[in-house]
Amino acid sequence: MSEIPGIGILAGGKSSRMGCNKALLPVYGEPMIQRLLHVFRDYPEVVISASAGQYEDCGRPVVYDEAQGIGPVEGICRILENTTRSHVFLCAVDMPFVTAELVSCLMEKVSEEFDCVCITEDGRIHPLCAVYAKRALGFLKRRKDEGCYRLTQLVKEMRTCFLPLEESGLPLNSAENINDPDDYRNLCDPFVFCVSGIKNSGKTSLIEQLIPYFSEDGLRVGVIKHDGHDFNIDHEGTDSDRFSRAGAAVSAICSDTKYAVVAHKPPKIEELLSHCTDLDIVIIEGMKYSDWPKVE
Repeated sequence: MSEIPGIGILAGGKSSRMGCNKALLPVYGEPMIQRLLHVFRDYPEVVISASAGQYEDCGRPVVYDEAQGIGPVEGICRILENTTRSHVFLCAVDMPFVTAELVSCLMEKVSEEFDCVCITEDGRIHPLCAVYAKRALGFLKRRKDEGCYRLTQLVKEMRTCFLPLEESGLPLNSAENINDPDDYRNLCDPFVFCVSGIKNSGKTSLIEQLIPYFSEDGLRVGVIKHDGHDFNIDHEGTDSDRFSRAGAAVSAICSDTKYAVVAHKPPKIEELLSHCTDLDIVIIEGMKYSDWPKVE
């Protein structure tokens, strides 16, 4: 379907398991809600659902729950009431992996036959990763007034097309939620992979192309080069070289913008990765015998 849908971001949850407002936690260098607004920046209509006076500075309309404590069905109804579009893609604010491609994939299934097109994963229904028709508002409000707040049950009762994520060609984490501190810690660890190959096979040239490719998506990238021979950054006559020659096990040099550390001991890549906690992706050149994923 060629129609451009509206986008609805549900940000009214209590975040009780996380212990703080998930929408404001940084992901890929920006708060979760800003991450989604960045993903959907080209959509003309994006509406945020909240439970109280929040997010007014996000540059998009905000609607507030009229009924408290009944879950996301209230936010969905408020968004559908305020949209000018016939269809709206709805997602939770704690879903940092949703993409415009996901929305397009769901919209291809939209028809008059269905009031909802919803992602499933391993048979699990994801009602907060779905396209809803505006005409579904009447049904949702009626069932809400009858006391049915379970969104999964409501989606089953609607005329819903279920799209298995496994058959969509989309990444399998597309509908993943960040629910608690453990999820968030795992999310914040950088993804590490190696570019490996024989000498002069183009490893460095490939990495040079990958860095701007990832950076254009707002990802912060680090590179660790494993030298199979040896290297020397303590050029003869420099102060750091003099320290090393005098027997220093570790020497470091720093300025106002960068620093370097030379440790005279066998390397442990894990120690180097400890310097990469604020990155999203770390590319290791070499290390073909390591356990990390590899591009060969």
